Amino acid sequence: MDWEKNSFEILNALTKPILVIDRNYHIVAANNVACRSFCLSHENIVGRECFKVTHKRDRPCWQEESNCPVKLAFELKEKTRVIHKHIYSGKTIFEEIMAAPIFDDQGKVNFIVEELNDITELIQSKEITEHLKNEIKTLRGIIPICSSCKNIRDDKGYWQQIEAYVRDRSEAEFSHSICPECFEKLYPEFVNKK
Repeated sequence: MDWEKNSFEILNALTKPILVIDRNYHIVAANNVACRSFCLSHENIVGRECFKVTHKRDRPCWQEESNCPVKLAFELKEKTRVIHKHIYSGKTIFEEIMAAPIFDDQGKVNFIVEELNDITELIQSKEITEHLKNEIKTLRGIIPICSSCKNIRDDKGYWQQIEAYVRDRSEAEFSHSICPECFEKLYPEFVNKK
């Protein structure tokens, strides 16, 4: 198989955005999924510097205090994985980027193949989960309660009605009613006796 002739077809067979990047950070190949992700044509990606396409910047991402998977893969001569925040058409996307070196016959890294995996939903669900964990207030431990009036002593030593204590520490709301036993004690004249 002629690699040069079929490399574009091979890249397009993959379902994730793929970029092939040279030592000067120029994109030498991109699959159709990458073109759709960046909302750019193949001609507007190939030949451009990767940071101009992915970050819309004029400088490499590693100069902007960001771990650059391409730079790391060239330096370490091994696969690297980082998470980047990219903005495509005004939309913020979090991507896990896998960068793998391509070696020549002498063991020199000539290119990096970069696979981009959109993990925005995963990041957002983790953020939502953390937010909800912080929002949830649970009642734990031993709560001092008056055996006569049923008021509760809070952490600061103040006594308050159980309704206020629970409402302040949870999302619970109260409605008042009378249980059957108390109804019989308080309103015996309305109890149906057989």
